[in-house]
Formats: sequence, structure tokens, C-alpha cells
Amino acid sequence: MKVIGRSAMSLKAPSVATDGTGRKRNMFDGVLRQWIDPALNRFGGRVAARGWRADQVTLAGFVLGLVAAGLLAGGAPGGWA
Repeated sequence: MKVIGRSAMSLKAPSVATDGTGRKRNMFDGVLRQWIDPALNRFGGRVAARGWRADQVTLAGFVLGLVAAGLLAGGAPGGWA
């Protein structure tokens, strides 16, 4: 896989935001991303190494969401929901 320019994984989301008064406030997702990003980066690297493209991952997630919605709408047999 050839990457042109900066990789999306190398971009960091800001960890602070301003509220309406201009004060800086720590963002909840900035704290969580420190814990979650390493695992997601490893998983993403494995998926990319297998040849999956971003649109394929998005489509797989969409289909999985539709299946989950259908199971929930149908009463979710097994009681897992």
C-alpha cells in the first residue's frame, strides 16, 4: 500500500477545546484515544496488510450494523441485546 503525503493515522485530534467563554477544556475523546489508538492502529495495519481498502471496511461495518439492527428489531434471539 502506497501512502502519498501524511497518513491519516499520523494525524492527531486536538485534546482541548474551548467552551463558549474561551476557556480551554480537556476533551473526553482525547483522553480515551491515548488508550484506544494503539490497538486500533495495530488492527488497521493488519487489515491493510491483507489488502482491504477503506471503502471495503466501511461497507463491512455498514452491513454489520444492518444485521445488528435487524436482530434487534426481530427480538434478538439468545438474549444478548
